[in-house]
Formats: sequence, structure tokens, C-alpha cells
Amino acid sequence: MKERKKIKYGILSILLLLTLCLNIHFGDFCEGMAKGLLFAFLSIIFILGFIIIEIRDLFKLVDKGEKFDFIPLYLFILFVVFNSFLFVANENKFWREIKYEGIIEDEYERAWIVLYENNSFEITRSYIENRCTFIGKYHIEKNIINLDDENIESKTDKKITKRYLIISDSILQPLDKKYRKIKLNRK
Repeated sequence: MKERKKIKYGILSILLLLTLCLNIHFGDFCEGMAKGLLFAFLSIIFILGFIIIEIRDLFKLVDKGEKFDFIPLYLFILFVVFNSFLFVANENKFWREIKYEGIIEDEYERAWIVLYENNSFEITRSYIENRCTFIGKYHIEKNIINLDDENIESKTDKKITKRYLIISDSILQPLDKKYRKIKLNRK
């Protein structure tokens, strides 16, 4: 393989991997305007690099009769498919069934909790330009939900506590009175 091909495949592959790394989340994570701008910047560089490489390859095809190089096109298709899938999957965990979903609204932020059928939870706190998501497991004992994350109170700045009483599938009443109730939407 020629040195130029290695360079163009390498640049597109690295940019593809960097954009994917920004969208793949394992465990707790935060997203904000800076991460969005970094993704946009890397995407623009990827797309511009792809366009330049493809125009150059088209000129070589027309002028010199060389074979068209489809690998950059395949990398572009991977870029679009994987990043689109990760955006959709981040907002809609379609592979898990939701058991309960609740929300706490405040003047400056929103917090919501999603309890899944597989006994995992996802708590998201959304500010003006930032959003943090905390993931963990829970279990239910005698109508009391116990979040199995010892630090959830500090992670959520005292918005969410570890133990809630389920009241008629519509309200999560915290056992610690310092916290607010969570209205549930049964799914």
C-alpha cells in the first residue's frame, strides 16, 4: 500500500474513532456545549477531508484512468451510521424496557430518573448548557426502591436520594424528608 493511501486512511480512521469515542458512554458521564462543539469540529474536519480525498480520487479516475478508491466512502458511511445510531441510542434506550420514569423540575435545572425492568436506573441532571447522567442498579423491597449507588446523593447535589417509597405507581416519596417527591409516569 502506498504511503499516501496509508495517510488518508489513517486520518479518516482516527477522526472516525475520535467522534465515536465522544458518543460512547460506559457508566456515569457528562455532556455539554464544549463536547458538542468538539464533536462538530471533528465532524467538519472529517467531512472536509472526505470531500477533498474523493474529489482528488475522481480527478485521478477521469484524468489518469486509475481505479476509484472506495475505502474513504466506506469510512464515511461508517461515520454516518455509527454516529447516528449512538445519538439515537443515547436518548432512547430502545433495548431496555422502562418500568418507571419520573421528573423533578427546578428553576435552573431538571432531573429525571428512569427505572428499567432489568433493575438498572439512569438519573439525568440537565442544566442550561450541561447534562450529567448517572447509571446504576436498584432493587425493590416491600414497595421501597433502593438505589444501589452509595454516592448518588452527592453526585446529584442532593436532588435524588437512595431510598424511595412507591405510592400507587404514581409517586416516589423519599424516606428522607429533605428531598422532593418524584412524580412517575408508568410505562
